[in-house]
Amino acid sequence: MRTALAVILLIVYDNTTTRLDLRADWGFSTLVEFHGQRVLFDTGANAEIFLTNLHTLGIEKSSIQKTIISHQQPDHSSALYRVLPSGLIDFLDGLGHDSRRTLSAQVGPGMYTTGEIAGSPPEQALVIETEKGIVMLVSCAHPGIARMVETVEKQRNVRGIRLIVGGLHLYEQKEQQIRPIVAQLQKLNVQSLMLGHCTGDLALKVFREAYGDRCGTLGAGKRIALE
Repeated sequence: MRTALAVILLIVYDNTTTRLDLRADWGFSTLVEFHGQRVLFDTGANAEIFLTNLHTLGIEKSSIQKTIISHQQPDHSSALYRVLPSGLIDFLDGLGHDSRRTLSAQVGPGMYTTGEIAGSPPEQALVIETEKGIVMLVSCAHPGIARMVETVEKQRNVRGIRLIVGGLHLYEQKEQQIRPIVAQLQKLNVQSLMLGHCTGDLALKVFREAYGDRCGTLGAGKRIALE
């Protein structure tokens, strides 16, 4: 019997940690292992923290084959040039790319970026096609998480998202602003979420009320393994 191929997500950089030997800082970075590839999604804000956490997690920088930068804010890209020359870099116009890429692009087997989704600032997500559905990595969801989900569903021709991992930039929002977003994601058939970085405690509380144990939290050192 064929075994389903696993995707492993390892949080390298986040506002919180799951281990005492890792450092927390405002920012986000996730390492993705899928189809024999190691792809880094964002690098966090501080190069020394990023590299220290990477080393503590037992990841050789040279093993990273590609790096995806979601958007130009420094808490997601400041460690970028300390990653070089470990992998090819895929980033948006705000980081100096000569041409603005607005369409989905394949990163590797079963992995895609959405291309630029308009927002303030524009942002791209990383999409992983697993046998049980789409896994979607977002860093801050500045364009709006519902809009980003709609983009992914249209690009990949699917109805529903298996899992969203990342930050939703709701830490300054009030409950009456958060609840409609939760309802939108439920309507879009988002099945589960793992949230951290800029999501905010109140938003986490509201999402947990709606999703129960299908909403979890992140933190540096968090390892998510999925078939």
